[in-house]
Amino acid sequence: MKTKRYGRMLAGTLLAMQLFTVLAPAALAVDTAKTYRVDLFVEGVKTSCWDANGVEIPVLTYKESTYVPLRSVGQWMGKEVGWDASNRTITLQGSVAPNVERANTFYADSVLDVTPSPDVKVVVDGTARSFTGADGNPVYPLLVNGSAYLPLRAIGELLGMEVFWIQVDSNSDEIFLRTPLSDAQKQQMQVYIDALDEICVQLKDLDRQLNSVRGQPVVTSEAALAAADSMYALLDQLEALEIPEAKIWETYIPRLEYGITSERAMLDEFTAAVKGGKTPDECLYITNDLNKNGWDDLLHALAWFNISLNQYTKNIKAGQYN
Repeated sequence: MKTKRYGRMLAGTLLAMQLFTVLAPAALAVDTAKTYRVDLFVEGVKTSCWDANGVEIPVLTYKESTYVPLRSVGQWMGKEVGWDASNRTITLQGSVAPNVERANTFYADSVLDVTPSPDVKVVVDGTARSFTGADGNPVYPLLVNGSAYLPLRAIGELLGMEVFWIQVDSNSDEIFLRTPLSDAQKQQMQVYIDALDEICVQLKDLDRQLNSVRGQPVVTSEAALAAADSMYALLDQLEALEIPEAKIWETYIPRLEYGITSERAMLDEFTAAVKGGKTPDECLYITNDLNKNGWDDLLHALAWFNISLNQYTKNIKAGQYN
């Protein structure tokens, strides 16, 4: 990742200098915008925004609208981003691998100088694009420290994606951009969510049953293997679910598959050890935590998987797929 980042920094240095020195003529009025503390998701992937030098930059709010760097949009679209100084034109063109990068930088609330720039044009694959706000009035690129920003509404138009917000709490929000879903896809999603809900309930019940005997000094091999069999059955149910057909699942399904595979590997090792003559309390395995015994590890793994699956389901219900 560092090599790629440094390569982008070198390749983008000249463009960044041009954007900083050419894109902000003195004749244009300078205004202010605020950094926006928000988690941004593109097709379900939590992402961040970057300038031409590979430096992470914030999402902004300006006149009650959310603004996102145009360079990041080009990365998400799989486009090369260029600058034509003679025509004051930003171009997005060609076809490269889309790139949705993740980062965890926290931006404190701050105010930045910005320059609204109606003279800067945006051209996508040879076609000039213009943008309007929710009120129907034109909106233009906003220049900030050498980076060009556009309102999120315009970003959604460029990407061909739906945009929606979720307020997490009084201090933070989440924004989702995703390929629109048909009614049939939404119906598939609902069926899938209902099935996940049912499996979550069963996992919770199993967790409750097993924890009710956790304080016993000895857990029998028969009880341990029966618990493992119940977990196997729930994993089989998960694997048998019909996956909805939507692009956003390309991000999330591998995570679920990894969780199922990891849980099954843990169960395989646990049951093999018990069947080989070890007591459940002697079965130390995948977690490699010598402070836990096999039975505690089994309960820990079950609790972890239950929490993960519940969060997975909550993310769907929160609006990422609705």
